[in-house]
Amino acid sequence: MSTATVYICDICGREDKAKMEFNLKVYKNGGEMIREMDLCIACNENLGQMLVAQKPRPEPKLRKEEKDNQAINVLQDIFYPVLEKIKDQKEGLKGRQRKTLHAFYVENWLKDRFMEALGETRMKPQLCRKGPDITFFDKSKLSLKGGSSFGMEWIVKEGVLKYHVPVLFLASGTDKRKIGQLKALPDVKVLAYEYLNDGEDDWIVGMVVPV
Repeated sequence: MSTATVYICDICGREDKAKMEFNLKVYKNGGEMIREMDLCIACNENLGQMLVAQKPRPEPKLRKEEKDNQAINVLQDIFYPVLEKIKDQKEGLKGRQRKTLHAFYVENWLKDRFMEALGETRMKPQLCRKGPDITFFDKSKLSLKGGSSFGMEWIVKEGVLKYHVPVLFLASGTDKRKIGQLKALPDVKVLAYEYLNDGEDDWIVGMVVPV
């Protein structure tokens, strides 16, 4: 009794009693063979088309205009760039917690760092004399609050709730209980915050938004 060996194409699964005429070997970049496959005539002829069909398509690239008009992410586009600028120039805050009169200086110092960080970006921030301190390219707004102490009412009542906009604040970070009290308020949400030290005093930089 005779038997016949049946060969199966590793691509389409088609059976053939004659050995496949084509053999595909797959190698790593280093030259090591990692796979060997038998191909039928039809699959060998269409191999190029199958490889193209299985190759992942690259994501379409956005034009500069489309990138510039993407929605603003208050953390990635605003908070973190400004935070890094504040860290780079934190020495300018030394001694500013000694007198309450320095609260005006702290807020203006924060505005300067804000514009240095974002002034040349797609955010296109504009300082406003009335209402919230900043208007962006998409007409969204944001308030900046700075102080030599942690003025809860100054941040929340005169910032978040007054204009119903996000607030980026810079305040004394000496009392670590303050951020917990802020997070416990029902009308606002703390998105992010970080402590830093100017060499003499602790400060806190945070982003809070209305609920």
